[in-house]
Amino acid sequence: MCDVLFVVPSKVPSAYQECSGSLLLATILRESGINADIYRFYEADMSKSFGDFVNETAENICRRNPRVVSFYCRCDYFLADIKIAERLKQINKDTVVVFGGPQATASCTEILEELPFVDYCCSGEGETTVVPLFGGLLRGEDVTSVRGLTYRNAKGEVVSNPVPELIKNLDDIPNIDYALIPPQAMQTTKERDAAITIDVGRGCPFNCAYCSTKVFWKRKFRVKSPKKIVDEMLKVNRDYGIKKFVFEHDLFTANKKNVLEFCNELTSSGLKIRWTCSSRIDTIDEEMIDAMVAAGCTEIYFGIETGSPRMQEIIHKKIRIPDVVRICKYLAGKKIKVIASFMYGFPEETEEDLELTMRLVLELVRSGVNRFQFHLCTILPGTEYFEKYKNELVFAKSVSNIVSDFGVEENYDFICEHKRLFAFYYEYHNEHRAKLEHFDRIVLLVIEMYNRLSSLDAEKFKDMSLVDIFFAYKAANADVLTDSEASEDLNLRSKEMARNYLSSVYADDKLEKVCQILDYAEDCSQMYSLQEGAMDVRSYNVDVKAYVEKKPLDEIELIPSIVYFRKKNGKIENVINKM
Repeated sequence: MCDVLFVVPSKVPSAYQECSGSLLLATILRESGINADIYRFYEADMSKSFGDFVNETAENICRRNPRVVSFYCRCDYFLADIKIAERLKQINKDTVVVFGGPQATASCTEILEELPFVDYCCSGEGETTVVPLFGGLLRGEDVTSVRGLTYRNAKGEVVSNPVPELIKNLDDIPNIDYALIPPQAMQTTKERDAAITIDVGRGCPFNCAYCSTKVFWKRKFRVKSPKKIVDEMLKVNRDYGIKKFVFEHDLFTANKKNVLEFCNELTSSGLKIRWTCSSRIDTIDEEMIDAMVAAGCTEIYFGIETGSPRMQEIIHKKIRIPDVVRICKYLAGKKIKVIASFMYGFPEETEEDLELTMRLVLELVRSGVNRFQFHLCTILPGTEYFEKYKNELVFAKSVSNIVSDFGVEENYDFICEHKRLFAFYYEYHNEHRAKLEHFDRIVLLVIEMYNRLSSLDAEKFKDMSLVDIFFAYKAANADVLTDSEASEDLNLRSKEMARNYLSSVYADDKLEKVCQILDYAEDCSQMYSLQEGAMDVRSYNVDVKAYVEKKPLDEIELIPSIVYFRKKNGKIENVINKM
């Protein structure tokens, strides 16, 4: 039982998946004497059909008898939020439904104009308005003067109040009450040495054309003081034994002085933990990296987006490609994991631009980067891209992995009726983009295969376009890609898929030789994912020793070999015996 229930799209019991914004607002309400709690999506069965999940979620929420239900709305599960809210009103018409979060901020007017079962939308930061709003609703007072509120007046007209001013000093925000997180989520985090998300700052000063967070944070960069961050990490570590933290901030490294002070503060505290953050290539340097490594940083996320200088200018990212390679190579040398994120299918992108992106990914692979993300460009409300192309959008055949396709097929008519709410299910369609289906699923398999082939048979592959190889690889594996479930790990079929492609490149004798060598290279790579000391024995119908000695393809014979693998000190050792 509670008065205010926040609904968040957490899919599994994990502190990493907790929504820090909703946790903070619930904390503030509790401190003011209002009974607030949080409902998470995983409390219903998400493996059910979309309609059954919606019904079960709405019924679960109603059993807790909240007077006000507030949804944290993101684009990935916005459709689910809407349908759950609709069902809630059908069960209990007196329940007050509030939408908040980034999607509500971007589409507040459209939400109230098109969804009669949503009573209010909240825009902007809610720390200063959550008590007046929810307290007023519970007392039956007029709340129409609350800043950031979008509501319907007595005439039924939609009115949006000015958003609250952004909080200047984030140190004034109270710490989250982590008791709001279910014990099983915190215990799982502790037992598995998993991570917990911690809010360290807000906003990004840059102006990328595809980005929606600048709508929410108004491009105002703010960060908590180093002492505030470290004190909260110390408390969480002391209370729950958690040793790994994921910093929630679009751009933690924007202020070098602040980062260096934080690293010094954390090192001086004596707390032995690991932490990860997000950065931009042009806001980090070797001095900062060295300090971060010394302070326990183990992973950095970079949104690189494109390897094309032309596209870097068009999307207003404007990072220099040589800097990408230099920084990532330096991080790899420091044993820091790099997550390099790319986008593709921009409205202005050409095959030449995509070729440059794939070439950059190849160079990063050769520099030691092994974690990548690839996202189909999505048109999000409030972005420059949305304003430029909103009148030309058509329903997308393939939904970007930035958003969820949960319920899309069953609600196609509803989505089409409310296009203004679901721009992210639409696209700026052109011939280039139409050819990129499955790119995110196989691009890394293509690049890793090419990386091995280009050294094995440089003469054949030196002038080949990576984009052309991608198209040929996709065509050769059409059956695999069509038959595979969306959740299937195609890495498990990488050898089969490589053979399917190579059968169109080589005659039978060379085909067998190349495939056997690629099998060996793939097995070596897979050994890195195993625990220290792991051993394995594999046989190949090729002279593996000749390949290891870097002999040209024509000098490598089809001779059976046995290879004994062992992982030792983070490296792969092997003994090769010819049969």
